[in-house]
Amino acid sequence: MQPIILPMVLTIAESQDKNDLEISSLPALVPVLNTASGETLLLLVKHAELIINKASQEYLISHVLPMLVRAYDDTDARLQEEVLKKTILLAKQLDFQIVKQVVLPRVHGLALKTTVAAVRVNALLCFSDMVHILDKKSVLDVLQTIQQCTAVDHSAPTLMCTLGVANSILKQVDILTNLAFGIEFVAEYVLPLLIPLLITQQLNVQQFAKYMLFVKDALSCEMVKRKAIEAVEMELQERTFGNNRVYFPAIPKEDGFRRRHFRGMSTVTLVDLRARIDEYQEEAGVDEVDQEKIKLASLYFASAVLGPRRKRKKEVVDPDWMRLVDDINSFNTYPWGRLAYEEVLFGLRKDLRARFEEFTTLAKKRKRDPNFSGFGSLHLSGFVQPLQILAYEIYNGVAEAFATRREDADVSLSRMCHWVTRKWHKNHAPSHSDVVAAFSSSSCEVSMHMKFK
Repeated sequence: MQPIILPMVLTIAESQDKNDLEISSLPALVPVLNTASGETLLLLVKHAELIINKASQEYLISHVLPMLVRAYDDTDARLQEEVLKKTILLAKQLDFQIVKQVVLPRVHGLALKTTVAAVRVNALLCFSDMVHILDKKSVLDVLQTIQQCTAVDHSAPTLMCTLGVANSILKQVDILTNLAFGIEFVAEYVLPLLIPLLITQQLNVQQFAKYMLFVKDALSCEMVKRKAIEAVEMELQERTFGNNRVYFPAIPKEDGFRRRHFRGMSTVTLVDLRARIDEYQEEAGVDEVDQEKIKLASLYFASAVLGPRRKRKKEVVDPDWMRLVDDINSFNTYPWGRLAYEEVLFGLRKDLRARFEEFTTLAKKRKRDPNFSGFGSLHLSGFVQPLQILAYEIYNGVAEAFATRREDADVSLSRMCHWVTRKWHKNHAPSHSDVVAAFSSSSCEVSMHMKFK
């Protein structure tokens, strides 16, 4: 009698509001939901949306979920196809851990084990719809399942559903803040899955174009990300420098300085530059000789202390600076402070970005164990000493722990020249815990009277 009576009951239930359904119809359906099989189970699964939308979460977990689990595990392809269509609707109503433990493994199993194309397609469509509620680990499992499917099934529907999952992941890319699905995730895991599928013969011209459009969109996301980062950097610079915008002047093209001092040398190192300073004894007037030595010494200071250390090894002298120093006035008025500041920011961003996940893990360990201090160190490039001296100037406790102020320093010198950092043996250098202790000490008070020049 169930196949005859059940459709009428479901029709009545559809016209009821949520309260009436919970009071009258749902309790009456419990025996059927718990025991249904065959055609009755198929009928219930087809109308599962009605129950899922109006039932409480407790009812869903106790009665609807077990019914759908039986449908997942059934060998009838019709049941499998219908339950996959209802999966995302159910997943939105349940806690993620329940979905992860009960629902997802069965969807993976149907995608991998079925021999029916419609079931595999619906499983892949289910993955595509669920991406926005999954965590990174679950999405990686989905991509692994898809890789196994596409290794044996190159049919157009499977390939296009694979592209659908990729597009769903790309839509979740939060260009600046989403750590789970950043564009790096797409580049590392999604593109390597799709690129080999581009050469499959089962894709027609329109389908191939959709694959290429995804690649283009992924590259566009990276471009947008870079522009956004550049905009943030520009805003930071604007806040830092205000209206005092600094522009780097053009570097002269004339290379007379190199020809005079380093003729025939394709690369000039700091060692070469220092040797030239020591040996320079040209037969010329004293003033001219001194002027050349000033140029050599100025170039050495800029290269050894302020010089960027990005693409070249740190001992290589920048050829642009060798052309610039030939006009010592232009060299002296070059915005070295701005250049040094940008180099420090570059090094800091690069090191932090490369070690972000490592520091995230270490921070969790520190949260569990307040005494944990295994953060290691950051290796910054450029002229970082001003940041160190700024801490001396602002925090009394840090200055007392690591430096000494020279009271006899010439007041005409820059304030950073008034400090001497203590010398430490390489085996007894300050550790992370020493720095934390200095900042945490009772003597570490902010010097509110300081004024920046």
